[in-house]
Amino acid sequence: MVRTAISEDASSDGLRRPRRGSVLGSPVRAIRTPGSAGGRAVQGACPRPPSTHHNVQHHVLLGMVAKRVSDPAVLHLLALILRATGRRGLPQGGPLSPLLSNVYLTPLDQMLEKAQAVTRQGPYLYLTYARWADDVVILVDTHQRHDWLLNAVNRRVREELAKLGIWVNEAKSRMVDLEGGEAFTFLGFEFRRVRSRRGVWRPQYTPTRHKCVELPHKLREVFRCRRSHPAKNVIQEVNPILAGWVAYFRIGHTSRDFTSIRDWVEKKVRRHLERAGKRSGFGWKRWSRQWLYQGLGLYGDYSIRHLGARPKALPAR
Repeated sequence: MVRTAISEDASSDGLRRPRRGSVLGSPVRAIRTPGSAGGRAVQGACPRPPSTHHNVQHHVLLGMVAKRVSDPAVLHLLALILRATGRRGLPQGGPLSPLLSNVYLTPLDQMLEKAQAVTRQGPYLYLTYARWADDVVILVDTHQRHDWLLNAVNRRVREELAKLGIWVNEAKSRMVDLEGGEAFTFLGFEFRRVRSRRGVWRPQYTPTRHKCVELPHKLREVFRCRRSHPAKNVIQEVNPILAGWVAYFRIGHTSRDFTSIRDWVEKKVRRHLERAGKRSGFGWKRWSRQWLYQGLGLYGDYSIRHLGARPKALPAR
């Protein structure tokens, strides 16, 4: 109830809030705009935990929520939830924490949106940003005349956060030059600037190496712990993990990663079947690929679904 009441009105232009039924596409769409493909990025200018979650001032947060929610019962319930965490900080482990982080960092959105509007010239954006909870990426045009803007926005971000009693997590904050071939990570994706087949510069976003290693590690544990179980039972456990990972990353340039994951999973299933029959090898001639997917029900939707244009969220208020 609290999450629904607050999320109905907590939005901004660069902010893409976690909400019921939402997907990753919105913040990624904000980064892939043509104006940001050739710019420089300040990654992590907004702090990650523990900074935000342990330093939120309750009275400031409640005042911000009160501007959006007028129901006394909701505000009272939220106050009780916050009180359980002590004098400062947010409750951890649930969907309410990132939502409250979004609300608490609204002044940061307002500052960045104002900077974006002031520096804009017609249809050309020289500064844009995307934020998801307390993770933010700020993109600045690469032309030399905008060097001052890069330094100014970095300074202003720190000033706005200081007003909220939050500091920048220096270990997770850095400045990269996309034009120089550098890359940055955001929400599990690695973003870089590449040339298309037509010779046009464009943003490319692929799963980070950590995410590509994390999935096989998780699936390998399922196969190891279910070694003596029927193949269909193992696949029933594997499919949700696989489907969730693929659904999350299918909006990126992930065809190579998907092919690698699909081939790896097929080999693990084949080896499980051969081991059950006390045979060596992978049964390439014994088990067809079609049977693995149609007979056993192995997850097989590895299609890529690139992002289309959608309306942005309302500006921060």
